[in-house]
Amino acid sequence: MTAPTNTAAQHVADGETGLRVWRSALTLSIEQQHLCLDVQELHRLVMRGFRAPHTVTATRTPRPAGILFAARRSTPLRDPGTRRLSAGAPEKILVQSPQQPHWSHLLSAGALTAATTIPVRQHYNTGDIIEGRTFANPVAHDRRTGRNLSRRTAQECGEWLRGKLHQQGLDISPQRITMGEGQSVTGMHGDDPVKIILREMFMTGIVTDSDKFHALLAGGFGRAKAYGCGLLLTRPVE
Repeated sequence: MTAPTNTAAQHVADGETGLRVWRSALTLSIEQQHLCLDVQELHRLVMRGFRAPHTVTATRTPRPAGILFAARRSTPLRDPGTRRLSAGAPEKILVQSPQQPHWSHLLSAGALTAATTIPVRQHYNTGDIIEGRTFANPVAHDRRTGRNLSRRTAQECGEWLRGKLHQQGLDISPQRITMGEGQSVTGMHGDDPVKIILREMFMTGIVTDSDKFHALLAGGFGRAKAYGCGLLLTRPVE
């Protein structure tokens, strides 16, 4: 897998392939947290950092290549009937992008109460051991029905994660995966309802192909990237 030239996986100053991105830590206002319970509204908020400040659209904004984000949410709520969890409101967002975003207009408008952006560089060699964390939407395509079905058990989700990351240069064993309970997030895409099951996942693995792995870090993985899934945050294990 070769990283596109317009992503953050590119040659760094020392001639090695690595990750070069901008990461923004955003704090949402209380009003904006409530609005962004709708994941489509959350998507729109993030995209506003990458377009002209006065641009207004009621439709879904196309997600430019390489923009990923993850939300830290308030306490989830459990349905007393089904016992399933609904995700809480997004309080803070971490946004990763190949280009520098601009959040001043969202701060001025009161949608954000704080925003910090810094450049980040990472480089891994084949054979390095890493710890990783992600929010993902584990689904599998059912050829009989043509539908994408959520993976529900911890074993199913772990197998899904291993398969996805193995294709992109990271090998993890089942014993080195832990995850939280699935939480549903919802919204409206035009007249169509959106429902995604989020799982926070933690893993330890070994880099098997550094080029593929850097492309994975730059481009994310899995489905629902536009709704806060697929950003993999890592650190080396000494």
